[in-house]
Amino acid sequence: MLHSLLLVLSLMLSAPFPEALGDLPVRDWSGAATPLRDLGDHEVVVVNFWAVWCPPCRDELPWLLALHEAGAVQLLAVNVGDREGDVARFLSAEGLEALPVRFVASRALRGIDVPGLPTTYVLTHGRQPIAHYGPLTPDALRAYLPEDP
Repeated sequence: MLHSLLLVLSLMLSAPFPEALGDLPVRDWSGAATPLRDLGDHEVVVVNFWAVWCPPCRDELPWLLALHEAGAVQLLAVNVGDREGDVARFLSAEGLEALPVRFVASRALRGIDVPGLPTTYVLTHGRQPIAHYGPLTPDALRAYLPEDP
């Protein structure tokens, strides 16, 4: 019994992704697919589902990238349904070429709690995942982060 409890606790601490979200295969620029859970290796992982056509999504990306580059969080910017060429043009025009982008088809999101865009998950080891639906502000994200990320 104790062994089972310790195993469950160790899994909770080492795998912050909710199961369906962690299993979601996302593609990189080369087309190679990887489950999201294999990409998150930071204490705090922010998974942001976005699209080029979504104004609130576009507003979030620069400051999310700044937090990622500062090392406060690991950002996984998952584009939903846009063509890669459209994404590349948008990133170039906005000076966001460093954005860690992955791609997913909208149909792949069935069974995953992404009711609209933007949707952001904040995954922190040892804590319950937090889902934020709709536009996210820097202050709202800071409220979700542990005291010392």
